Amino acid sequence: MIQFLAEDTPITLIGDFNARTSDIPDFTQVDDNLFEILEIENDIDIQFNDHINLTLNNIPLDRFTQDIKHANNYGNKLLNMCRKTNMYITSGRFGADRYIGKVTCKDTSVLDYFIVNSKVFSIIEEFEVIGFDPLFSDVHPRLHILLQTEKTTERYQQPESQMIHKLTVKWKPEKVNVFKENVNLIDSEIIHLCNSLEASDESPETKINRTNEKICELLIEAASKSFGYAKKGGFNKNPKKLQPWFCNHMASPPQ
Repeated sequence: MIQFLAEDTPITLIGDFNARTSDIPDFTQVDDNLFEILEIENDIDIQFNDHINLTLNNIPLDRFTQDIKHANNYGNKLLNMCRKTNMYITSGRFGADRYIGKVTCKDTSVLDYFIVNSKVFSIIEEFEVIGFDPLFSDVHPRLHILLQTEKTTERYQQPESQMIHKLTVKWKPEKVNVFKENVNLIDSEIIHLCNSLEASDESPETKINRTNEKICELLIEAASKSFGYAKKGGFNKNPKKLQPWFCNHMASPPQ
């Protein structure tokens, strides 16, 4: 899946991989003379030498780790994945864990990783393995990561009342013609919203999201006028018969 993403796409993987990788390199270093002898194209050369970005960003080529045991099967698979996709293990290379590579499981092994491609190097502000706390995990300490990016994402929070209305409108087949009539009444408003997309100075994503939300609101309003709102659950008028061991005086509230 990673190989099918665009080359300039930032990629991160994080979690417990159950993989011990020791200090084995997570990239393949190829002799430059080999590219000249085989007359390999430049774009392939760049692909094989992506690890140069480590040096360009002042990141150690070698990984440091406190896990001195040999790599296990999952670890070798993880390393092969990194080599094939130009992904890099941050442990022992970044932040407070630089030149250390603290263990992340039972004070003996490194199993939890934050793995990134070279497009993420420049936005990693902090990386640290925080001491074990039984409040958060059974045997794993926490990974603290801070990424700094200039891009922001606008999020629109719908009013709670509208969210409730969405859940309470119930479709009634016998009133479908009424719904069609109410939709026809807002037809001009929907067309106006679509036409206003080109006139707005907002980003395409923001314009589409806002227009979509407004159209949804109009359709929900038309549905509520047509079908009304479904009743919410109330008290059960026919409670279950009390079990023999649950007496009536237990069911009554204390005086």
